[in-house]
Formats: sequence, C-alpha cells, structure tokens
Amino acid sequence: MKYGNILKENIENEYEKYYIPYNKIKKNIFITSEFFIVILSKYCDITDKFYKDNKSKKELIYFCLLNVFSILKITKKYNKKNNCNITDEIKSLLFKQTFYKDLIYNHEIFRWENGNTCDICYDTGNYTIDMECCKHSICWNCLIRCYLNNFERCNYCRCKMDTNPFIVALNKLTKTKNPFYHKILGYKEPKKVLVIGIDGLRPDALLYADTPSMDAVIQSGVFNFDTIVEEDTISGPSWASILTGTTQSETGVNCNTQVENKKFKCKKDIFTTLKTKGISTTAFISNWIGMWHLVQNSENKYFSNTKDVYKNDSNMIDGCNKYLDCNNIGDEFVFLYLNGVDDYGHKYGFSIQSEQYIQYIEDLDRRLLKTYYLAKERGWSIVILTDHGGCTKADLDEKTTNIFDSVNFVSGQVDKQCKGVHGLDIPQHKRTFKIFNGPIVNGEKREIMGRLDSRSSYDEIVNYFDKL
Repeated sequence: MKYGNILKENIENEYEKYYIPYNKIKKNIFITSEFFIVILSKYCDITDKFYKDNKSKKELIYFCLLNVFSILKITKKYNKKNNCNITDEIKSLLFKQTFYKDLIYNHEIFRWENGNTCDICYDTGNYTIDMECCKHSICWNCLIRCYLNNFERCNYCRCKMDTNPFIVALNKLTKTKNPFYHKILGYKEPKKVLVIGIDGLRPDALLYADTPSMDAVIQSGVFNFDTIVEEDTISGPSWASILTGTTQSETGVNCNTQVENKKFKCKKDIFTTLKTKGISTTAFISNWIGMWHLVQNSENKYFSNTKDVYKNDSNMIDGCNKYLDCNNIGDEFVFLYLNGVDDYGHKYGFSIQSEQYIQYIEDLDRRLLKTYYLAKERGWSIVILTDHGGCTKADLDEKTTNIFDSVNFVSGQVDKQCKGVHGLDIPQHKRTFKIFNGPIVNGEKREIMGRLDSRSSYDEIVNYFDKL
C-alpha cells in the first residue's frame, strides 16, 4: 500500500490539519532544494507548535512518529525525482523539532494506556513494538538504549535485529525496508556545553588559590595556562572576540562603553550560530550591563544586577544550577558569566598578594561545587575561561603608570582610582587560561602545549556541536 494511503488510515481526524501534508507536498516535488526545505520547514513549525501546546494534554506518540515518517518518505521521493541529496539538510531540520527530539530523549511521552508488557524491562505502560525477527515485544525506551549502545540483538533472546526504533516502527507500518532511512535517522546523544566565564581571573591567582572544585575539573580535563588575549585587555573587546570568534577590528568593539550602550547590536555571535543549528542557548549574566548586551542574541537570558556583586554571582550560579538540574532534552549551550572576581580585583588588586582577591576566588570555587557536580552528572561538557588578567597598579613602574593613565579606553579605571587595573599590553594583563572537561574533549586528561588565543574558543565549541 502506498504511504499516502497508509497515512490517511492512521492520522487522528480531530487534528488532521496539524500533520505535515505529505500528499500536498508530494505534488510540488519539482522545485529547488532551497525552496523545498523552506516549505517543509514552515509545515514543521505548524506541527511542532501544535505538539508543544498539546503534549501534556493528549497522547501524541503516533502523531510524532507519523510526522517523522512523512518527512523521511518525502525526502526519499525528492532525492529520487530530482537526482540530488538533501539528506543532511533534512537531518538538521529534524533536530530542530521538539516532536522529533522528544521521541529520542524524552522517555515520559511513551507512557500510554495501550502498552503491552516489554519482554526486557517488564514495563506495561510504554509504547511497545513486536519485533519481526523473534516476535518479542520490546518498548521504545529499551530499543533506544540498545541502539545508542550499538547493541543489535534482542536483549531477551539475543536474536540479531535492527534496534533503531524509528526504522523498526516504520517497517512495521509500511512493510518496506530501505537503507536510505538510516542515513537520516542516525541520531546521537545530545551535546550540552556549559561555558563559565569568570571575568578578570589571573591564571596564576587561580593556581595559587585554594580551589579544590576547580582543581578537580583541571585534573580530569584538558587545560592550557598560556592562552593569550590578542585584543585590548579590557572586558568589552575581549569578550566580544571570544563570543564571536573574530578579531577586535572585525567586532568594532574598542571599549566597554560601546557594549554598555543599550543601542549596541551584535549581528552574529555564538548564540546566532548555534541557533541556526537548532541548539538551545541560555545565558546567566551577573552584574555587568555590557555583558547583558553582548548576549542579547541568546534564546534565554537571566540577569542579576543588584548593588551586591557577591549576591549577583550567587543568584546566577543558583539559576544555572536549577537549569542544569532540569535535565532538558536536545543539544544545549549555556553561558554563565560571573563578575565578582573582576570587581574585587579592581578594589584590592589583581595579585596573589591581594588577600581579598584570593579569598573571593576561593569562595567562588565553593559556590561552583554544585554546578560542576550537576554538569558532570548530567553529561555536560564544561569550559572555563576568562577575558583578561590584571595587576596592582602600584606595582607598575612610573613610565608604565604614565602610559596607563594616558590610555583613553581605561579612563574609567583611572577616574575611579582603582587599586587593581588591566588594559595594557603586558604579560600579566594578556595571559589567560582555558579549561575543558567532559565529552567536548572525549574525557581526555592532558595539557595543551604551546600558546592559544582566547577567541579560538568560539571555533572549539561550534566545531564540537558540528562533529558527528
């Protein structure tokens, strides 16, 4: 039986208009691939909105499956009729859809009243499929686990079989087997990256301070303590380059006042790049309005800017912890920006001889313990970095002090008579660090030799999400 007829027999009539219209799209198959994907994307948006609005009210497992099958069938037909291959584009489109990601990652949607007993886990409330090879009844969740672990046998009788639940369900429905569908349905574990940006943390101060939580991340990860800021060593230019992966001349950000202006616009950054790949982005920003403007393109944003910098950092750490604890589905990127270390550096000096500066670093490490624990437990990759170093102004010689006082873009530090300063082209201001931990480095433990530049973090993170 043709798939169009099978679809008609299986859709729910009460919400028929929310299904992807397979038969309608099929009539317009001879169009450019760009236009075809635009049309399919619009129908997916309608389907996905209905699903998100109703998944807590209705049993929509079969609704999700039929829409995925429609996308697979129409893609195969398009490739054949137009002698081309849009498989990668369709795979990317699928991973933007909640109805597809829930099928892979959200086990709760498979709780339904008509489930048979699974011969593996003995659960009676999950969506089950009778396997053709051995006739055992296996639930979707057990098949998912087998497939993700490359186990291609029935866990009950060890009969060799295809454990991709989409392929099994599609074959049962259409009675046809085609290897084409494997190319699109080769799904993956979600990738999740947490970037902790600690403003103004000198690498030597981090190593000097008593920071057992951070030490554990370093000791079980990949690190480099010779990362150089190629831009002016102040927050605006440095963070703009880190978040865009471009040079200061390309960002056009030359001072903090530019990003502190509410009219500041950033057209392309890591948030916009990841959004085009269907990756959820979230930012937790402590205290500094400039960073709030720099993350304006993040899908979700949270800001704390009370007069108490300690409270601001704590608020954002707590917010981040709650988010990590939610165990959301799909690929995700979270940026946690903490400003307190920089604030204390300006007040008391960016130096290992500054007791208050070191104490704040140590206290922040204690507050981040739960964050590291949750990230590791939930399978997140951790990236820790900073934007610049600093020093105690009194440690500068007279000539360097005069140079500093004459530089326009650090005039705010001069006006405030900051005890600790940064902004000069000297090693203490330009040397920073990078720390990677978890799946982003395949669980490796090593030191990255040689010098790195701080803005390469953008490519390192984006390339990780792009990696199959």
